[in-house]
Amino acid sequence: MTESTKRILTISDPGQREIIEAAAAVAASLKVPAFIVGGFIRDSLLGRRVHDLDLAVLGDAATFAEALAKRLDAPIFTLHLEAGMYRLTLQSQAFDQVDISTAAGTIVEALSRRDFTVDAMAAAVDDLATANGQAEIIEPAGGLNDLKNKVLRAVAPDIFQKDPARLLRGARLAAELGFSIEPATERLIIENAPLAASGHVKTC
Repeated sequence: MTESTKRILTISDPGQREIIEAAAAVAASLKVPAFIVGGFIRDSLLGRRVHDLDLAVLGDAATFAEALAKRLDAPIFTLHLEAGMYRLTLQSQAFDQVDISTAAGTIVEALSRRDFTVDAMAAAVDDLATANGQAEIIEPAGGLNDLKNKVLRAVAPDIFQKDPARLLRGARLAAELGFSIEPATERLIIENAPLAASGHVKTC
């Protein structure tokens, strides 16, 4: 990640662009903002192979998911009805699946509820669907700087209390990426470790 490109996400893969352009067309037809979030941005900037695409919709994710599934001729599954989370499985070399979720409030507010700063980044699909396939990265928690420094940092002190599964994910993500866990986040993990032992964690 160079200084000149650190705030810009560029999609050059034709297969990825085709799916993102489809998402942008659905967002435009439904008049709802939609954003790529999380791991796709992180891994793309790190030069890692990206298998999945996560979309956050500032509106009705169910309607969006159904429209995108129809456009891509892909099966759709409900991951969590109350939370508004859906998955499309694709027969595509670009992505194995597309996860779509409802984002309450603004995109900045939605990012503030994510787990780690390197995953609290977003890019608007309508910007990425333009001719140059580029969009400015929205990163209110400082994810780009932590990505550059290979540091895993909690977005907020209460992220593990809100979802104890993040305790396991933090350790796994740090090992997978070769990142260090910054001291304050490491203390939070230690302090909240009993949540994992007490059976609060069902999945990771």
